[in-house]
Amino acid sequence: MKYLSVIFLLLVFIACDKERQNNKVTIAIKGAIGKKIFLYKIGFLDEPDALIDSATVIDMEHSIMFGFDGSEEGLYKIKVAESAFFYQFINDKPDIQIDINNINGKYTIYNSPASNSLKAFTEQQAALFGAINDAEKNNSNLHRQHLDISKISPLGLEKVRAIFDSLYSRSLIYTDTVSSAAALIAVYNTIDFDNHHDDLQVFIDKASERFPVYKPIMQLKTEVYAMLSIYREEFQIGDTLPPINLPDETGRLFSTAELQGNYYLLEFWSTYCDKCVAYNKSMKNIWQSPLTDRIKMVSVALDDEKKIWLDAIRKNDIHWIQLMDEKMWRGAAANTLKFDSIPFNFLVNPQGIIIAKAIPADSLTGVITKFIR
Repeated sequence: MKYLSVIFLLLVFIACDKERQNNKVTIAIKGAIGKKIFLYKIGFLDEPDALIDSATVIDMEHSIMFGFDGSEEGLYKIKVAESAFFYQFINDKPDIQIDINNINGKYTIYNSPASNSLKAFTEQQAALFGAINDAEKNNSNLHRQHLDISKISPLGLEKVRAIFDSLYSRSLIYTDTVSSAAALIAVYNTIDFDNHHDDLQVFIDKASERFPVYKPIMQLKTEVYAMLSIYREEFQIGDTLPPINLPDETGRLFSTAELQGNYYLLEFWSTYCDKCVAYNKSMKNIWQSPLTDRIKMVSVALDDEKKIWLDAIRKNDIHWIQLMDEKMWRGAAANTLKFDSIPFNFLVNPQGIIIAKAIPADSLTGVITKFIR
C-alpha cells in the first residue's frame, strides 16, 4: 500500500506538471550549433522579461521543444546566446513551430495566426520607418523624443512628419481590429500618443471593451486613467505640493517632506532631454550664487539607466540633491505631482505651498529673487 501511495502521488505530480505546461513551442534553428537558446516571457509594463527555459542546440537535425504554462495569451521571445537577434511569438495556439535562421535573423512561424499577424505588421512598420533614412535621418527608435528634429532639412522634416503620422494611424487601426490581446499590447508599446490624450482614452476604452477579461489590458487601463488624470488635474500656484520619496545617488530614500520649513526648487529632467541642459546650467548658476544659502534645490531625473544618470551628474559637476525615478512616466514623481513634460519645476515656500511653477530657464534667478529676499 505504501508503494501504491507513492506511485499515485507521482502520477498526480506528473499530471499536474503536464497541466501547467499546456503550451509548447518547437524550434528548428540554423546557425546556432553548440549555442544556448533561451525562451523568455516578455514583461508587461514594469515587469522584467522572465526566463522560462533554455537548451543547447546540438545540430540542425534535432529540433528543440520547450513546454510552458500558457494559460493566458502572452508575448514570448526566443533568444540565442551571443546573438543580437530575437524571435517573437504569441501563444495563441497550444503547439507552435518556429523555423529560425540565426545567421540573418529571419524566421517563419507555423500554427500561430496571432504571431504571424503581429510579425507582418511589425515588419511593415519597420519598412515604413526605414524611409526616414531618405529624409536624412537614420534612427532605429520609433519614439519622437529620440529624433533630433533640428538636424533635418525642411523638406526632410515634412517627410519625417508624414511618416510618423502614417505609423501612428496604422498602429491605431491595427490595435482597433486585431483579434489578439497580446498583439494589441505589443503594438501599444510602440505608439507615441504624444499630446493626443483623447486618442489615448479612446484607445484604452475600446481595448478594455473588446478584451474585458484580459488582465494586462485591465491593468493598462488603470495606469492610463491615472496618467490621463495628470494632464487634467495638474497642481496650481497656491496648492500644497505633496511629498515624494525617491532614491538619491547613494540609493538612500529621500523624501521632499524633509524640505518643509525651507524654500525649495524642485526640478524634473532626463539625460535624454536636450532642453534640460539649459535648466541644469541655470540651476548651477543659482547653486553658485548667494541664493543657495536661502533655498534648497532638488533635481529629479526620469531615467531608467542609473549609470548614465550618475555619469551625467559627474560630467556636469552637479552638487545639489539628485534623485532618480527609474519608472519614469509611470513613476511616483509624474503620477504624484501631475506634470506631463520635462523640463519642469515647482518653486515651493516653507509652508509647502507652490508659489511658482514651469519657470523658464532664463527666468529662474529673477523669479527666485522675487520671492526670496
